[in-house]
Amino acid sequence: MKRLTSGLIVLLLPCLWVQAALASEVYYLSIRSGQSTLLDAASDDLVDDPDMGELKVVYDGGTHTAGAFGWSFMDGRVELEVTDGEAKVESRGGMPPSAGVRCSLQSLMFNGFYDIETWSTWNPYVGLGFGGAVLTIEEGGAEDDDLVLAYQAGGGIAVRLGNNVAVDLQYWFFVTSEYELLVGNSEYQDLLQSHNLSLGLRYYLE
Repeated sequence: MKRLTSGLIVLLLPCLWVQAALASEVYYLSIRSGQSTLLDAASDDLVDDPDMGELKVVYDGGTHTAGAFGWSFMDGRVELEVTDGEAKVESRGGMPPSAGVRCSLQSLMFNGFYDIETWSTWNPYVGLGFGGAVLTIEEGGAEDDDLVLAYQAGGGIAVRLGNNVAVDLQYWFFVTSEYELLVGNSEYQDLLQSHNLSLGLRYYLE
């Protein structure tokens, strides 16, 4: 009898877990905006006389806006995120560019999160994401773009304001595969890497 009872408990546990997971399922929408800090990159001056060679590219502080549609379940979440961001080039080879240089990025990411339960309105989390991005550089009326793979890792903390709304403070370290752009007399070839910090709202569709 004890063996039968133990066996039934073992069989019922997965069912109870699935039932709890289904009961906690909820979809959500989120929107965030914040600051981006792009790491230094490299460009090559294609002018032969004088040949400046490879030049260090330093970006000014950038901004980004993101929106996402997600699915929350038990201690996890998955979401599809669209982000639009831009930054200006502060200097190239130690000198301000003669013409304004602007870098813009649009990405589509699939993110997964683990929500750390605290039994309070404060919920920290960690996450990973992957997807694709279009990087565009404009300089003096000329521009070029490249489609690259993109990855991100980070975390944040969400504060529930009620049953349906949470304030979301989020950090991502974002990196792309190598891009190659030809803009005017400059060739940009490097990885795009950035620290992204944002604040936004998450609305649960209950």
